[in-house]
Amino acid sequence: MNTGLANDYVRALAIAPGSGEVFAGLYTQGAYYTPSGSTNWKWINTGLRERRIRSMIVVASSPVKAFAGTNGWGAWEFTLVRGAAAVYLPLVIRNYQPGVVPGIYGQVNLGGVPVSGVSLQLRYFDGSTWSTRATTTTDTGGKYSFTGIPALSSGQRYYVLYDNPSGTANGRLWGWYGADIISYTGTAMVSGGNFDIKDITLQSPSNGATVTLPATFRWGLRGITSDHYRVFFYDSVADESALTNDLNYVSQINITGLPDGWPSGRTYFWWVWVCQDSTCTAYGEAFSSHTVTIHYTMLQNGGSNTISDIVWQTPATREREKLSP
Repeated sequence: MNTGLANDYVRALAIAPGSGEVFAGLYTQGAYYTPSGSTNWKWINTGLRERRIRSMIVVASSPVKAFAGTNGWGAWEFTLVRGAAAVYLPLVIRNYQPGVVPGIYGQVNLGGVPVSGVSLQLRYFDGSTWSTRATTTTDTGGKYSFTGIPALSSGQRYYVLYDNPSGTANGRLWGWYGADIISYTGTAMVSGGNFDIKDITLQSPSNGATVTLPATFRWGLRGITSDHYRVFFYDSVADESALTNDLNYVSQINITGLPDGWPSGRTYFWWVWVCQDSTCTAYGEAFSSHTVTIHYTMLQNGGSNTISDIVWQTPATREREKLSP
């Protein structure tokens, strides 16, 4: 009875009440139907933009109207008309964009290519603590969605987190931290952000190096020209961190001094952030971090070198920084 089906992976079935036509939704090959009593299936995918069917229902028998729920492209409607010679023809097929299903949506790429199987978390701030509200995995088109999640109240936030599960460098960022979602009613589609998880390769100073300022810090560009880079330093002795201002799309920076109070001769950790724009409300962190012992000449007043090309910033206190290299 499977004659005409592209494969045997049937995800959903629906039967027209009264008339007996059977509709089948396949996992990757779209929608099919067979007339009542027939063993042959007919392909009905004209106009169907997403062929991974998750559910099907038939809601009328004259004419037959079948609806399919797709994987990321909303609902699809198919109308079947019987002619005088019992010929079955598809009429107008309508596609509805995502958004008919309320939720938080986006896409994940790896080096510019959509990537499947990436585990994501929807992090939730209740006004005092963070927790994971939901988890999901990207589909074969790199798309993700969090649906059926509660609305936000005042002072609450969501953001989409990619947390690399690998214990060793695997060509992917340590993590990606999406922009805060501060308003979500539970009745509309909201963007959780489209982002790329390709890693940033630190080049120099090498891990364990000793340098005397001024010194140039280098990394490899990801090849995504919209990237904005920043360099992050961490003092594990004082448990303090510092971040450069937006460096735009560059692969190196000349460091001429450290933030006030950071001593010469101490070993620091450094790594690179990649931001989606100059505001850095959404950003990722290089998987690797390097240690570097930094020496510099003290000024007469006892302070560190003045810095003409960097505006040091203290990263906002979040749950999100990689403070354990």
